Amino acid sequence: MEPSVAIVWVNYNSMRFLDLVRRSLYSIASLNYRDFSLIVVDNGSCDGSYEAVRGHVKSLGVNARVIRLDHNIGLPGANNIGYLALPSDAKYFVAINNDAIVNRDSLKRLISYAEDRENVAAVQGVHLDLDSGLIDTAGCFIDELMISTHLFSDEPP
Repeated sequence: MEPSVAIVWVNYNSMRFLDLVRRSLYSIASLNYRDFSLIVVDNGSCDGSYEAVRGHVKSLGVNARVIRLDHNIGLPGANNIGYLALPSDAKYFVAINNDAIVNRDSLKRLISYAEDRENVAAVQGVHLDLDSGLIDTAGCFIDELMISTHLFSDEPP
């Protein structure tokens, strides 16, 4: 049985790149990890993107909640609002930017990594440049002794 995951996805005035936003939401809906809920937090958009995103979320067919803020409180603040709205059964919290397109198996791999290791408190996927496909950042984790270890360093390619 997969542990429950809550994905928080923050939007703010995204009309000028709405196609990318839709691709991001569609990629989340296409994840091969089924036990997740999506929490969309609109950070006070005033360009019509809230309405467009809300409509697209309804068409995705996933367990989703949309929260609209009156004004922009910044990305960390909006993520905190999403965190406070987590379902009570969520074991993991995932924050994804509204321009991120996730690979179909990415959530399954990240959760599997975290579940298989007792000393892991947080994980991050590899970020690729959308145009070149090259790695932008690969992330790492820091243990209780503040020792940084790169993800998948002990895994075969």
